[in-house]
Amino acid sequence: MENDIDDKIRFIVIHRDAGFSIRKIQKIIGGSLKTLNFWKQRLEDGENILDIKEGWGKKKKLFNPKKKLCKASPQPSLHLTSVIKS
Repeated sequence: MENDIDDKIRFIVIHRDAGFSIRKIQKIIGGSLKTLNFWKQRLEDGENILDIKEGWGKKKKLFNPKKKLCKASPQPSLHLTSVIKS
């Protein structure tokens, strides 16, 4: 049976409604203790763990169409010239 419910939703339900400990929730969900404790702390502080705060994680680089992706080499590569000669 595959679970399509988001881990954060499952955590909220198990933690608040069932009252399970973090270790027991970890065995059910399979997340790391650090993440589950972080979610627990955010819930206790009254924050919504479903909202993703800006500034968390690695920033995505935007594609710059003006920048060339690769430079054209003036000479064909050795591999291509050996294939052409054969």
